[in-house]
Amino acid sequence: VATTLVPTPDGVLDPGSSIIAPLVDWRCFDSFEGFVAQSGSRSRNAFKRHKRKLAKLGREVGPTRFAASELDHDVLEVALNWKSRQLRHMQRPDRFASRRNRQLVHLLLEEGHLQLAVLFAGERATAVVLGHDDGSSFAAWITAYDSALSRYSPGILAFESLMRVCWDKGHRHFDFLSGGETYKLNYATHAWLVGPLGQPPIQRRMLNRARAWIRDPCEHEGPRARAFEAARCFLDWRQSRQKMTSVGRGTDWVKLIERNQARWPLCD
Repeated sequence: VATTLVPTPDGVLDPGSSIIAPLVDWRCFDSFEGFVAQSGSRSRNAFKRHKRKLAKLGREVGPTRFAASELDHDVLEVALNWKSRQLRHMQRPDRFASRRNRQLVHLLLEEGHLQLAVLFAGERATAVVLGHDDGSSFAAWITAYDSALSRYSPGILAFESLMRVCWDKGHRHFDFLSGGETYKLNYATHAWLVGPLGQPPIQRRMLNRARAWIRDPCEHEGPRARAFEAARCFLDWRQSRQKMTSVGRGTDWVKLIERNQARWPLCD
């Protein structure tokens, strides 16, 4: 539960035992330029240096354009593939190996509950931000980019373009959701402190302890490392075996998911 909203005046925050969910409160600024100036004071990369990277991307890959709301299931499937490969590279369970999970995301896009913001270079998608726009705020849920273009920082370029769109729409907030990554705090004005509320059942407490034991990031060998790898492989196996429901049966995007599943994650 998000329990407390705290300011981040210097772009840093010690959350203690809480998870943080940074956000931008647009009401803190009289103009978008004021927001750009604050972000630039925290990171020299923000906006000014990224503007040069955007120009370089346009020269070297293709003319850039930003689409704030694309209904393109092919691009979405490419983005979920990027995310799968990122999770595997980080040795994390690949939730998007599940065709059912991908089916849910495609359905939410199809029904307008999610918006797909895309930064293109020519006809090539370079980065996406998938989230929900409720008319007063945008919540960024899934973000992904083409790692082959990482030298251009396409993910951040997409975020900065999307934040400009949200300002122009008159939104109150831009919500990064959970995660205290530095790049989020470079832009955030506030952050929610998120944590458990109440006492979970004993089964949940035991599961949480087991997860905490095998997730020790300092353990690269020994029983914890073996337990972590075994759990990850089991979860990947279980995800890959999940079948789709009948929702969307016969649509092009369901057929796309099925075609891709046999070779997921896709290669370049």
